[in-house]
Amino acid sequence: MKRKTISDVARVANVSVSTVSHVVNRTRNVEATTNFRVLRAIEQLNFVPNSIAQALKSDRTKTIGMVVASSTNPFFAQVIHGVGEECNRQGFSLILANCGDKLDLLTTHLQTLLAKRIDGLIVMTTNSSIEFFDHITNINNLPVVAIDTGQNKKLCTVNDDSFYGGSLVGKYLATKNYSKTIFCIAGPVGHPSSDLRSKGFLEGLSSSGYPLYRAKVFHSSGLGLSDGYNLTKNIIDTKELPQSIFAVNDLLAIGAISALSQAGFKIPQDISIVGYDNIEISAYTSPPLTTVEQKAENLGQVAANLVIQNLGKGVDFNQSITLTSKLIVRKSS
Repeated sequence: MKRKTISDVARVANVSVSTVSHVVNRTRNVEATTNFRVLRAIEQLNFVPNSIAQALKSDRTKTIGMVVASSTNPFFAQVIHGVGEECNRQGFSLILANCGDKLDLLTTHLQTLLAKRIDGLIVMTTNSSIEFFDHITNINNLPVVAIDTGQNKKLCTVNDDSFYGGSLVGKYLATKNYSKTIFCIAGPVGHPSSDLRSKGFLEGLSSSGYPLYRAKVFHSSGLGLSDGYNLTKNIIDTKELPQSIFAVNDLLAIGAISALSQAGFKIPQDISIVGYDNIEISAYTSPPLTTVEQKAENLGQVAANLVIQNLGKGVDFNQSITLTSKLIVRKSS
């Protein structure tokens, strides 16, 4: 069967070829009834736009690439959803590559995405390798936005204000536990967001007059449920228990709740828990988790919009956006 063309659609819909092009590519608003006729003609003819021809003509493929670390954290999924929503809203497709946060896979996936002639790139990975980011900055005419990687002078970044979010927790717990010990369960040393949250937490304690010698920071090997569970079990085994625990993400906090509950501790009566991210499940834990909210989908939407609005400018468009966090108080504290 002969492939249907844009001219066929225009004939059936009784409009010009340029009008069909505007509807297909979303390059101009088209009157509602005309838009409906074009869409109905597309459906009737089973018309599929020739994306290769469009890309050659416009030097745009209308695709955005995204490289993400492999993670069981629902926060990642929420960010990706936000990126996809914004791409779709602006008429772009999203190509997702999961790298497992390994440098060799990062570079491999990057080359694959470039071969597909993506128009822009979004990176969300905890791997802050200088070599990797140097490689990205050598890409010509491709806007790149890094999400949740901390400030990077070579790239546009979109982050929540992790230091501020951590300080909110420090100030909150200091007022409730001035004479008690407070622990922080952080991620691996060097993880950008984890480090900022734990530093902000200590600053919040200090600015509230809390004696920092009563505060301790413990680093886990990862940022998942099992990491929070295992580290908390180790803390329990030392018999040196705090009045409160701040975990730098919700999964660590939920893992800590599980370990404490299994050991017979009541939350918050014996030990209060505060997390970070406000992932959906945090409102349904037992008890519901006090946490710092960063709007994950909003991070993704802002990043996607930044990339799309800066097509053709390369990596050096020098915009960095920080979104404000807020404390959500629930029954775990």
